[in-house]
Amino acid sequence: MKAWGRLLAAAGAVLIVLATAAGASAASRAHRRHVQVFRPTAAAGLLLGVHGGYQVGVLFEEPDLAMLVVAKRGKSDFGVQETTYGTHFHGSLPGGRLSADFGAAGSIAVRFRPDGAARERRPFKGCEGKASRTESGHWVGKISLHGEDDYFAVSTGSAGGELDRTFRLRCHVKYALPQPRPESLRERVEPQVGSTLSSIVFGTVSSLVAVRREAGRVVELWAAHVTGAGPGAEVEAAAFEYQGRVPVGRLVQIPEAPAGTLVTTLPGEHPATATLKPGAPFSGEASYLATSPTTHNWTGTLAVRFPGLVAPLTGADFYSSLCVVSPLVKPHGCEYQPPNLEGGGESTTAEVRP
Repeated sequence: MKAWGRLLAAAGAVLIVLATAAGASAASRAHRRHVQVFRPTAAAGLLLGVHGGYQVGVLFEEPDLAMLVVAKRGKSDFGVQETTYGTHFHGSLPGGRLSADFGAAGSIAVRFRPDGAARERRPFKGCEGKASRTESGHWVGKISLHGEDDYFAVSTGSAGGELDRTFRLRCHVKYALPQPRPESLRERVEPQVGSTLSSIVFGTVSSLVAVRREAGRVVELWAAHVTGAGPGAEVEAAAFEYQGRVPVGRLVQIPEAPAGTLVTTLPGEHPATATLKPGAPFSGEASYLATSPTTHNWTGTLAVRFPGLVAPLTGADFYSSLCVVSPLVKPHGCEYQPPNLEGGGESTTAEVRP
C-alpha cells in the first residue's frame, strides 16, 4: 500500500540522513566543525486485517496526523487500489494513547500495549544518544470504521500494530545536513499521478492526461508509454475531495497494462488521436481527437472504480492533453513538456457508488 510505503520511506529517510552524518563524520574526524542535533520522532501503525476484500489500517505520524488507509494490491500485475482518509489525532503518540475522528468514516480511541521486548537500533557512528525503539503489540480500546455504503466495515476492541520511536541525537558532521520538512495533512492524503519511477528515470514517448475539477472534487487520469519499455502502458487515476473536514484521496495504479491499452498516432501526425482501454478496475474506453491545435475532443464510456467510489473519466467537464514524441528528437520525452489541456466532449457514464 502506498501509504504504508510512505511510512517506511519516511523512516528510511531518517536513516539515510543519519548515515550521511556518520559518513561525513568519518571523513572529517581530524576536523570536526559542526554538531547537528536531530530531534526525536514517533510513528505508529495499527493493522485491522482484510475487510470487504481490502486491507485496512491506520497510520499515525507526528505532529498529529492520522491516515485511515483502505487498499488492495494485485498479485500478478502489482496494481494498487487505495483510498486514504485523513484527520488530526488527539493524545500522545510517544505515550501510546490516541483518538481520531474520521467523520463519516468512523472513529478510534485506543492505547498501546506492547508484547515482549522492543527491537532497538543503536545510533550511527559519530552520533550520541539513545537507541531507537520499535515495539510490537496491540492497540486496545474502541475501533469503529466503515467506508461509503459500507464497502468496508470494521468494529473491534483490539488490533495489532507497532510503535516506533527515535530519540534526540547529537551527530558530528562536517556540514549541516537538511532535515525533512513536515508534510501537511493534505499533502499526505492527496494522491499524485504521472510520476512513477520508470517514467521519471526513462521518460515517456507518449502520455495522455485528463483532468476534471468540479463540485469540490478533482479527478485525474494519466496513461503513458515509457521509453524503451514493451508495448504495454502505465495507467493511473486519482481523485481528491474533502468530506467535511476530512480530506479523502483515492488512487488506482496499473503499472503493467497489456499491449493495446493505449494506442496513439505517430509523432507529428495530424490529426493526433488516441484510444485508451485499460482493464479492471477501469471499465469502458475513451477516445482523444485533436481537431485543431486549440480544440481537443475527449469522449467515451471510460470509468474507474476506486475503493468507495466509481467515477467517470470522460465528458465535457474534462480537460485533456496528448503528447507523442520521438525519443531520437526529444530524448527527455513527454515528461519535460507541460500538458496542453483543452476541453473534452460528452460523457455517457454516470457517477455511482459501488
